[in-house]
Amino acid sequence: MSHNFLIRKIGAQEDIAHILVPAALDSQTAYDLLERIGLLSQMGLSKYIINLEDAQYISSTGIEILFRLQKEYHEKYGTVVVTNIPEKIASIFEKVGAMVLLRVTDSLEHAVEQFAA
Repeated sequence: MSHNFLIRKIGAQEDIAHILVPAALDSQTAYDLLERIGLLSQMGLSKYIINLEDAQYISSTGIEILFRLQKEYHEKYGTVVVTNIPEKIASIFEKVGAMVLLRVTDSLEHAVEQFAA
């Protein structure tokens, strides 16, 4: 099943994939996200901003996939930044240590700045 991720290229050189996650990052959408980032990598993109501003729910699989993306894509391809994390999800992230393990920013602008540094 394909989910409605909004994906657009941003940045001065349009070399950053900004991915807006729909209402939930559960076991189905998380694997779809992984697949879509794989396709974007094949197209030559290596910078990813995963925007959770519309997310109302995240499952353990969703968190696992974010960890996996951070580790695998950082080591092999590029960088993953997670941004605009709703308070409810941020509290879950804090409990499982995701705020420390993931590259996190509070806004899209700050996420883009991460790639300039």
